[in-house]
Amino acid sequence: MNKALIQTEPWERTYAMWIHLTTAFSPVAFPLTIVAAVILWSIQKDRSDYIDDHGKEVLNFQLSTVIYYLICIPLIVVLGLGVVLMVALSVVAIIGIVLGSIAAARGECYRYPICLRFIR
Repeated sequence: MNKALIQTEPWERTYAMWIHLTTAFSPVAFPLTIVAAVILWSIQKDRSDYIDDHGKEVLNFQLSTVIYYLICIPLIVVLGLGVVLMVALSVVAIIGIVLGSIAAARGECYRYPICLRFIR
């Protein structure tokens, strides 16, 4: 996790924070949160490297959590361990979303834990 401050405008920090916050609604409206993050990121990614970086990180995190949840489903049936893993993943996701949003608002880079990097 890189805590280096980056020279950014206030609008960039606010915008990046909102991209992170779209993921907070994943349990309620999962497909819409990915669409919202893609739209927000796409609108400003060419205008700001800061927003581009945070947008990619959010999308990578959302894709990663989908994969992890899909892995948990058969583990529920086979081992009964999937429920525990899903709860742990949800806690990590909530903490990551809060920390990512705060970092974005402060003008810091942020990397989610347990995140696979699909989009670079």
